[in-house]
Amino acid sequence: MARTRGLLDAVRTAASGAFVTDTAPLIFRIERRAHSPLVRACDPLFDAVEQGDLSCVVGAVSVAEAFVMPLRSGPQALVAVDSFLRQPAVAVGNVTEPIARVGAELLAGGVIGRLADALVAATAYDLGLPLVTADRRLARCGVVETLLVQDFA
Repeated sequence: MARTRGLLDAVRTAASGAFVTDTAPLIFRIERRAHSPLVRACDPLFDAVEQGDLSCVVGAVSVAEAFVMPLRSGPQALVAVDSFLRQPAVAVGNVTEPIARVGAELLAGGVIGRLADALVAATAYDLGLPLVTADRRLARCGVVETLLVQDFA
């Protein structure tokens, strides 16, 4: 069931001007091939990032995942990912030792089932920011405030 407010409003309510994005919303924005309601739900959020009204942190794991298909497609496909990541309001969140430790704890405790997801959640936790995701399991982890894209589509 879609909420009455949009994803952008939800992020603004949850945070002081920034959020962490999981891989899928990032790909929705870059590739524009996802199911159109999901793309439409993310567009105002990423429009605000492009306008500099909101900051977006992309975890290092999500950066790596976002590069996989463009690297398989060829050099021209890399332009969209590079362009997104080079925006002034976008930062790449490195996997620091504290983030790696929290990610390992989440994985070891069975809270999150995949290392990549655990590191994305740990990045949001470490920064104290909400996480925007399209992964229902990750959205239910309870580690950080999560906003599930499908709830806004």
